Amino acid sequence: MPLNISGALLSVHPGRPPEPVIPVRIVSKDTGRDVNVMALLDTGAARCVMPFDTADLLGLDLTKLPKVERHTAGGIKTAYLANVRVFLDGADFDVEMDFALGWDVPVIGHDILKHAVLRVDYPGGTFSLKG
Repeated sequence: MPLNISGALLSVHPGRPPEPVIPVRIVSKDTGRDVNVMALLDTGAARCVMPFDTADLLGLDLTKLPKVERHTAGGIKTAYLANVRVFLDGADFDVEMDFALGWDVPVIGHDILKHAVLRVDYPGGTFSLKG
């Protein structure tokens, strides 16, 4: 099913303008457990990233996951990698997701956004994601 999501921009970070945020379901390919989150569509992020504690909700054993250091706009972050399936509006994507220490907002990055067209109308306060 193709993506066809639209909505109002929401405030995610205090003091910053509203941004495109969508409901997302994440399913661990290792445990089969799932979690529903509201995720920021971030065109500046190369990868999808979840807050560290999301790994626990998915039943992931971090001692068995690869550990990496990521250079982000907010500095260097430690992340653990896990294979997940991401569901957005009926479409699904298999990605290797970062579960990062010190990360506070779930992010959908380029590894998924490259499959769609994101339009953001900041003056109108709306967005659409189609693909």
